[in-house]
Amino acid sequence: MYFWASDGKLAELAEEVRQLGHVKVARMESLETRKLFDPASIAFEDEVRAEAEGFFRRVGFEILEEYARKKNWPESEWESKRAKHAIGFGDDQLLVVYFYNVPTATVTLLWQQGSFNGKQWTPLFPTLKN
Repeated sequence: MYFWASDGKLAELAEEVRQLGHVKVARMESLETRKLFDPASIAFEDEVRAEAEGFFRRVGFEILEEYARKKNWPESEWESKRAKHAIGFGDDQLLVVYFYNVPTATVTLLWQQGSFNGKQWTPLFPTLKN
């Protein structure tokens, strides 16, 4: 089996799996080491990482406007919440997609529909939650 968990839950998960005894774990990794725009990430070369992150943040920020309306976020919090979640809720910056859905911790432009630069944004992996 392969497990991913946050740093805070990784030790807890490891202990639970150890107690099961008969489960063979191939690998356990922290999600914190998998942020898309982290300098340790291999997703982007150093020369283009900042430009790519800026693009992902701009798109995510804009397309979250419709989400903010739908979820009835207080208008006074729109800007700060959209900025905070522009590249994945909790700023997680994940590239995780399951066959049945997409976690909102995945970079926002991959799962959220909305409007960007006045045009409809259609995500590659629309989430079922919206």
